[in-house]
Amino acid sequence: MFNKILKDMPISRRIRRLVWYFYNLRKRRRVHRDPAYFNNFFATFNKNNLQSLDTSRGLVRGNFQGINYLMKMTPGSYIESAVFLKGIWEPHITELIASYLQNPNQIVVDVGANIGAVSIPLAKKYQDICFYLFEPHPQLFFSLHENCSINKLSNIKLVNAAVSDKVGLNFEFYAQRDAKNMGLSSLRRNSDIKDFEVINVEGVRIDDVFKEVDKKITVIKIDTQGSELEVLKSARRTISIHKPIVFFEFESEYFPDKNEESNTRAEIASFFKECGYELYCLQHKSAYFPLVNLKDYFYGDILAVPLSD
Repeated sequence: MFNKILKDMPISRRIRRLVWYFYNLRKRRRVHRDPAYFNNFFATFNKNNLQSLDTSRGLVRGNFQGINYLMKMTPGSYIESAVFLKGIWEPHITELIASYLQNPNQIVVDVGANIGAVSIPLAKKYQDICFYLFEPHPQLFFSLHENCSINKLSNIKLVNAAVSDKVGLNFEFYAQRDAKNMGLSSLRRNSDIKDFEVINVEGVRIDDVFKEVDKKITVIKIDTQGSELEVLKSARRTISIHKPIVFFEFESEYFPDKNEESNTRAEIASFFKECGYELYCLQHKSAYFPLVNLKDYFYGDILAVPLSD
């Protein structure tokens, strides 16, 4: 079909379309991989300015549903580069979360908030809603705090701790050191973590944090690179009472032991069944979300929806 459309186009338009395609393809690759990308970019405007510029650090302007926001950017960072290219990180998740934010008497919980790429644009658009952001990685938490400050957000509460069904001050945390994607860090050593250091972090339970709240928890987002089950267990009471929409991911590759992988899938499926939820697969660029039963291999994002509220 696409080839037919191209064939029917005037040749001049076909050439422009191909030039546009390869330019954007090259642009995407260079932003991620070329350290001199922004240096060369600003040199095209005024080379004399380069002596006064440090293009290895800066701000990127994102846009979400007509709302502009700013984030600190280190060129080459995967998430920040995505904001530069598309205006938003993980739009399929951010837009769905936004569809559930309707009144100020709500709370959004973001576990594994990273630098705030999902919650900050939402918090700026919905400034009457309270956001709780949990991030254990010290460097990521510092960036998260900076990004909240830059956007003058007073409706965000930051928690520098890992979420687990256990608590303590001596959790071993595998902190990724690669600046391109430090969000791969986790309480468990997964296959994506390469260059890392083991640090001690504080642990908290969702049920303890939200033991007494006077607002409804509408959304819980979990992105913890393999420890999602532990987060869910820590929030069993909260989920049972508030019936929030839950966004989380599951990656079979994070469990090299096949028995552990199978047991984890079964536990997650059982957890949501007991809480009265159905699971759906979130596929980027698809408006159809098939049911997920987690009976076999799975890799991707999952939307958990309560059958009754």
